Amino acid sequence: MNISTALRRIKALKGEIARITGLIQVSNTWRADDTPAYNAAELLQQRGELISELVSLKTKLADANSSTTIKVTMQGKEVPMLLITAIHFLEEWKGEISMLEGLMVAPSNDYFETENVFTGENYVTQKVVHHCVITTRERDEKVKNLRERFAALNDIVEAANHTYEI
Repeated sequence: MNISTALRRIKALKGEIARITGLIQVSNTWRADDTPAYNAAELLQQRGELISELVSLKTKLADANSSTTIKVTMQGKEVPMLLITAIHFLEEWKGEISMLEGLMVAPSNDYFETENVFTGENYVTQKVVHHCVITTRERDEKVKNLRERFAALNDIVEAANHTYEI
């Protein structure tokens, strides 16, 4: 089984475990003069078997990710990188993109805004200077570059996932 197939199976197992958990929760108790829709004891047994398979697959996947080496281009040079390292880079870059997209930015480093300021007696409108470390254009360029790096590395990881066996 390749890494990609294992990832799909893990996702399916998690879904099935969640489904069975729901059935257990609604089938554990019932009226004495009624028949339960499902046997909670059998479902618990089935759930335990699925969890064992899930843990086994996740362990094999972790072993494969930490022992598989891929080749990536960094600063114009092809270098080896563990698959798990690439996965961690992808996770962090995704977070960095999200952080940058959430930044309050402005078109320039220094800009003016008018604000209503209470003087103690009344409100007056004043021009206030604001500073911005990363401008809109700089932020957009950083996000663009990160997305490109993310896409390139993700393509390599996806190819490895379809190639390497666990």
